[in-house]
Amino acid sequence: EKVGERPAFAALEQRLVTHSMPTALVGVGHVRWATRGEVAERNAHPHLSPDGRFALVHNGNVDQASLVALRTLVDGDVLQSETDSEVLVAAWAKSCVEAEARSTPIDARLFAEFVARVQGTNAFVCLDRLQPERLFVGVTGVGELYGALGSEGEFVLASSPYVLMGVAETYTALAPGAYLFGPNQTEIPGEQYQFDPGAQAPSADGFAHIMQAELFHVPGAIRRVVDAYRAEPMRRRLVTTLVGTDRPDEIVFLACGTSLHAAEFLAPLFATRLGIPVRAIDATNVIDAPVALYGPHALVVAISQSGTTTDTLKALADCLAAQRGHARQISTIGVHNNPMGALAHQVQTSLYTCTGEERATASTMAFFGQCAVLWLLLDALDPTSTEGTTIAQFDELLQLASQLERVRERQGGLIGMAERLVSTTSFKILALGSDVAIASEGALKLEEVVYCPSAPLPAGRLKHGPLALVPDKATILVLAPKQEHDPRYDRLVGAIEDVRTRKGKVVVFTTEGNEDFGDRSVDVVTVPLAPNLFAQGLLFAYV
Repeated sequence: EKVGERPAFAALEQRLVTHSMPTALVGVGHVRWATRGEVAERNAHPHLSPDGRFALVHNGNVDQASLVALRTLVDGDVLQSETDSEVLVAAWAKSCVEAEARSTPIDARLFAEFVARVQGTNAFVCLDRLQPERLFVGVTGVGELYGALGSEGEFVLASSPYVLMGVAETYTALAPGAYLFGPNQTEIPGEQYQFDPGAQAPSADGFAHIMQAELFHVPGAIRRVVDAYRAEPMRRRLVTTLVGTDRPDEIVFLACGTSLHAAEFLAPLFATRLGIPVRAIDATNVIDAPVALYGPHALVVAISQSGTTTDTLKALADCLAAQRGHARQISTIGVHNNPMGALAHQVQTSLYTCTGEERATASTMAFFGQCAVLWLLLDALDPTSTEGTTIAQFDELLQLASQLERVRERQGGLIGMAERLVSTTSFKILALGSDVAIASEGALKLEEVVYCPSAPLPAGRLKHGPLALVPDKATILVLAPKQEHDPRYDRLVGAIEDVRTRKGKVVVFTTEGNEDFGDRSVDVVTVPLAPNLFAQGLLFAYV
């Protein structure tokens, strides 16, 4: 029986409590209303086959070519939704009808043949009304599915190992393939892992919402990074990571979204200090990874908020495939929040950001944790660093945490400013140098939280066309740390004047003590003056 329509989650929870559930020993469920198409009942999980025999829940995306091929198996008129998930269950049902016509049993072999036709990153679980005690399970690409056997005979599958923490002390990561699980299941094929003793499932921690909790806990997260890597120095963790060399000849960051912005922010600092090529690659744009993409002793650092980002995992897999059969010795590090995620299982060394599992779509703690860990990684990779420089970086992180708390105390004034910007139709964030990555992160957060078109803009580009696109109701946010004798700062000041002539709203974020904008009819927000570009950028990111 399919339970749930489209009420608010609180109403849905109450309905599930009061609803007369059917007696069953096997069930499937999903927390999302839709994976493709609008938020509507027809696009909600679980999806049923046209004949009602099969029910399927699905995480991931079927590759387009595979989806087109599967659609040829079914009559398009019988599909009720806009999702690839319904195509899966309809195509599986049609395969079963054809098999029964040939007197072929509906078994693990038939299901494996079907799963082999599904390309992309997917994990799906299917119930059969005629075999209600069995679960048909498919995993493709870098799809994630985890299983656990409870002490009372429970057999549970989930897309996140955190769901399984109350079931057993260990969990199993299912490898890509087809599985048929039946009653009295006594084992789960795959690699088994212990739960991280410090792991916790996400919660709002008593705050109004998770985003508020995220912001409040950022300083504490940075202090946890310091505590963790003081207890076990990063150099010790990297002893077995760098393959065939004491020092990489280049560093490649693989990441998406917020994690990519963290990489873009740190990449110039890595290149300057280490004197080697450093690149931040958007994993969403990596179709494959040619051998020429990596040097003989490349260090690939994969960064993921959740440790389960599909595109990052795929790019990492392509990277490792590129070295096979070639004179490449690629070393891999994963920077992530989730010691139980897929990334932890695919890299030589994991560097945890100490922020727990991803807590909100617009994650902030993960971004700061990633930046802090990468800052310490930079010192660990520098052959000229000493115990003194390492201690200094710890101290700088602790100072940053204290300065972030000072910024947090000014929240009331920022709320008032935000209320004056309610009528804004779009945002542009002007910045220079490594702060452009901070502007990119700020623009992403505005789009994720405020649903307002936002974009970063290197200040030097303003005169090359974008100035003409500044409408009256646009707001320009400017990241302008006071930099003496820096011609780029003068360019920022000039950009502010250009925007004001077009009657755009301007908010300048600058460092305390900078009085250059006091008479320019702009709103000014100040942050503490930091000892280096790294800490200064993160103070701007926080505010």
